[in-house]
Amino acid sequence: MKLIWITPECPYPPNSGGRNVVWNRIVELSKNNEIFLYSLIENEKDYEYIPELQKVCKTVSFYKRKKNVGVCIKSFFSPFVVVSRTIDKMKKDIEMKCNEITPDFIIVDFPQMLCNIEKSLFKKYKVILCQHNIEFLTLKNISKGIKNPIKKIAYRLISLQMKMFENKQYKNNKFSLITFVSIDDKKCFEKKYNNINTYLFPIGANITEKISFDGNDIAFVAKMSYLPNEQAAIWFIENVWEKVYKENKGCKFYIVGKEPSNNLINIAKKYENIIITGKVDSVDEYYKKAKIIIIPLFSGGGVKVKLLEALGKGKLVITTSKGIEGTNFEKDRHVIVCDTADEFISECNNVMNSFEKYKRIIECSHQKMYDEFSWRYIVNLFERKLIEMVNKNEE
Repeated sequence: MKLIWITPECPYPPNSGGRNVVWNRIVELSKNNEIFLYSLIENEKDYEYIPELQKVCKTVSFYKRKKNVGVCIKSFFSPFVVVSRTIDKMKKDIEMKCNEITPDFIIVDFPQMLCNIEKSLFKKYKVILCQHNIEFLTLKNISKGIKNPIKKIAYRLISLQMKMFENKQYKNNKFSLITFVSIDDKKCFEKKYNNINTYLFPIGANITEKISFDGNDIAFVAKMSYLPNEQAAIWFIENVWEKVYKENKGCKFYIVGKEPSNNLINIAKKYENIIITGKVDSVDEYYKKAKIIIIPLFSGGGVKVKLLEALGKGKLVITTSKGIEGTNFEKDRHVIVCDTADEFISECNNVMNSFEKYKRIIECSHQKMYDEFSWRYIVNLFERKLIEMVNKNEE
């Protein structure tokens, strides 16, 4: 099959949750299909990744995301996340490529990229929208955790704008398929738009063959420029870390992820044995160091890539209920779930002092990951869905 694929950022290197998902989907689908990639980029540095992308994509086309006064003015009337990603040249190039190759599908990651498809293409070709979460609900959820009143209002307004934009996109049912990574998001969407074809396209992970029970430290592995992740790290530092460290003097807390804010860095400096790494070439060494991976999230949306990545590495995860939202992982069987500081403190100390008791949880979650969440298994199912759609159209 020929697939035109549109993404809001360069999917390589896969060093954040969104990139990880898109990259692995592309890699697996490229084994049997031709992929024509169209991506926005933030800076010129991304051009150095084109050779790596060309190993799996037939063609690669990059476009700079817009950041100017005009975008700011237009964002009063339409979501900034949409206006800043609407690129006229991309739209024309995609239309030309469609006329040239007649794609079997146009795959769009995130609804904010839909404005780069000419309206006429929806009638000619099958368009698949890949939802990574319900965008307006995620923005609304994030606003709840913001203390600054101006930022809180801004997020609420953007959420409202995004809700109106998404409603406009969905009401005409112009999509052949809309995919979701979260069971909960899929059900929520179907309640409102029950005439649109939906499909659960879970997030996968690269699964380690053998579990290693090494490691003595605690780690939080996430993109730190994402506000819910920053809030989670600060909450853990201020409410949990000091009491855990008192009981486990040799323990370190690693915050691993690119673009940590100055606020997070300054808060971490006050505490002993907290290491903020910033961007790293590979997260593997930090997984090896960790006895516990924490995911202390209280806001955000969708299934968390960081959760599946950690479980795929064979690590014990202590998370909030928000951290396993949209999945069927079970408390005390696959992960440890804590929603208060006291619970986090108690569980972290218990794991550090009685680790043998928790090995069964690691083994159980790792087996579930192997059975249900390998990228090959998940993408194979999606590929069969695409073939089924093509064959149905030909009948």
